[in-house]
Amino acid sequence: MDYYIWSTERNSLYCTLDRVPDGNQAMFRARLGRPMGADYPEPLPFPMSPDLGGIKVAELVRNTLGYYIVGPAVHAVLANESGASFEFLPIDIINRKGRREEATRWIANLLGDPVVCADLSKSVMREMPLKKGRYSSLQRLVLDARRIDPSLKIFRLGEMPHLFIVRDDLRAALAASGATAMQFHAMGDPVMFD
Repeated sequence: MDYYIWSTERNSLYCTLDRVPDGNQAMFRARLGRPMGADYPEPLPFPMSPDLGGIKVAELVRNTLGYYIVGPAVHAVLANESGASFEFLPIDIINRKGRREEATRWIANLLGDPVVCADLSKSVMREMPLKKGRYSSLQRLVLDARRIDPSLKIFRLGEMPHLFIVRDDLRAALAASGATAMQFHAMGDPVMFD
């Protein structure tokens, strides 16, 4: 089976989110796949960056926060076709005029254990000095498919839990949804993730 790193496309037309709303110290959990539960008030306001990106809201919203922020088309595919457990945390995107955008968006918090499956002999990754087995940057990823449950269509990479890996059939379903600003990087391709 083929797997891909799923990410947002760099496109200057679409907005970028670069600030977590004040007052919720538990937001790091959604970056790592830990449930938010009752610690998440609905919905939180996320302002568009005044410095990064444009003003249009994409289906997969670019952000510097380590979240997968999705619109209705992607939400539907993940909820109905991924076979995975998600917690969808609603957000309000606040435009540069201080008004709430009408487009509904959610943080797609993929739950479940991350899969430790990078083939470190073929991947180019930088290990975190104080966290053995966790990596802070990635320039090329090759997976050891023997360590992946073949029933998984989407999972968090154990070495970098904020990255989602998608199986080819789910990649095709996401692409067919017509969602904007998505990219899929094949294993072994040069990439740059922090």
